[in-house]
Amino acid sequence: MSSFIYTVTFLPEQRKEERYSPLAYYRLPDGVEIRIHTALVWCNRCRVVTWGEHLPTLEEIDDQRAGEDVFVEHFSQLIGDFLALDVCEQGLEEYRADLRLDNERRRQWLFVRQAKPRCLDCGSTDIIGLPLNEETLIPTASTSVVVTLSGRYSGDHTPRIFDPDGEPLSHREHRPIADG
Repeated sequence: MSSFIYTVTFLPEQRKEERYSPLAYYRLPDGVEIRIHTALVWCNRCRVVTWGEHLPTLEEIDDQRAGEDVFVEHFSQLIGDFLALDVCEQGLEEYRADLRLDNERRRQWLFVRQAKPRCLDCGSTDIIGLPLNEETLIPTASTSVVVTLSGRYSGDHTPRIFDPDGEPLSHREHRPIADG
């Protein structure tokens, strides 16, 4: 599984640090696991830039699905010339069904979610989201940071598993069923 590499620049000293996006899943009550959307945050408890949850809105989930539908249609047209059309359509229908199921699970999870977004290291909800390519003032640290996307990384990742409210369950083996 690949992840993104981000560069965090601390201002005014221009100190740079790299962060690799984590592999993390929510385990839903029925045992299904969905990928956690993560974001870099400043955690006021940890007092560092670290990874936190990004809780999508229903609109973001729907927009993601619309974008995935467009991607699937475009991909279908591109590979349709190279593969037997019935094989291509069967595979794409299965992929579409998986995307719909993942989006439906994500919507159901969001309806029951109680907690605010958390720091994935300590569980605190006292975090400040760090948007890409924008300077963000961190008042408790007397500094500012800028986060930029700097690449991709493919390698071993040990997934972290959390309950639907973002509390860590363990570092036990996980069974990815849906990826989001």
